[in-house]
Amino acid sequence: MPKGKNLWGGRFKGGVDPAFAKFNNSFAFDRRLFEADVRANVAHCNGLVAAGVLTAEEADSIKTGLKAILQRGLAHGKLDEMESEDVHSFVEAQLVELVGDAGRKLHTSRSR
Repeated sequence: MPKGKNLWGGRFKGGVDPAFAKFNNSFAFDRRLFEADVRANVAHCNGLVAAGVLTAEEADSIKTGLKAILQRGLAHGKLDEMESEDVHSFVEAQLVELVGDAGRKLHTSRSR
């Protein structure tokens, strides 16, 4: 996720207090969930196809993107170089960067 852009940032006019930003940033801790998060996204993608939300072409693009994200993320030290609020927003931002708007559809029926 681009620096300065948070999941909840659209509701506030001012900047984020640096102490709160440090407290709220869980990526350093929850990056251990990275591989499970990517695999859960693949399963969710398959469910969205079954529900008729995604086309087969969109799903193929998304799953190819997720595979690339997983491979890059598992490379030694690669996640140490990333800056993101949490693992979920990291994967989503990377996916949208790789596959475009189809990646945004993966968020369908999720509460985040």
